[in-house]
Amino acid sequence: MTDLALPSPYYQFFAYVEPTLALAGGVYAWVLPQKYHDELLPPAALAKLSGKLVRSDAAVMAVRQLGNCYFLLGLMSLLLIPSIASSGLSTSQAVKIFRTFFLVLAIADITHILCTLVDLGDQAWHPASWNTLAHGNTTLVVGLFLWRMAYFRYSAKLVDPGQDRKTR
Repeated sequence: MTDLALPSPYYQFFAYVEPTLALAGGVYAWVLPQKYHDELLPPAALAKLSGKLVRSDAAVMAVRQLGNCYFLLGLMSLLLIPSIASSGLSTSQAVKIFRTFFLVLAIADITHILCTLVDLGDQAWHPASWNTLAHGNTTLVVGLFLWRMAYFRYSAKLVDPGQDRKTR
């Protein structure tokens, strides 16, 4: 394993903690799609809806497909990170792959947080009134994003930009 490319705290978090959270979210969406759907908006936001929250077959399908996306993200981290770490790549090569993978996830984190906050409307400014799912889609994802930023800061000293230009 390239310990320098992904030291133990990052490895443990990205290979086990984050995938477990993603897989749990996926299972929740698969097994209880109606409940997941109903909890997407916290009670205070639901109270502001002009009509009744409608559960449809299409909504259930969309929630299950969201669960499949969470499952995909969880499996990617669970399987790719240990595979890359044990591949025998040089530290430089492994860091480039990890940074690219985490960049993609960081972009997804930002868009996920922004979309959730936009959809929460005025309730976005009142996190104390949020339910567990609203916090999972924002607060938890901010935490994941911060872990990625910490890794980018750590790994920046391992990347030699001059070397990149020489090999192109």
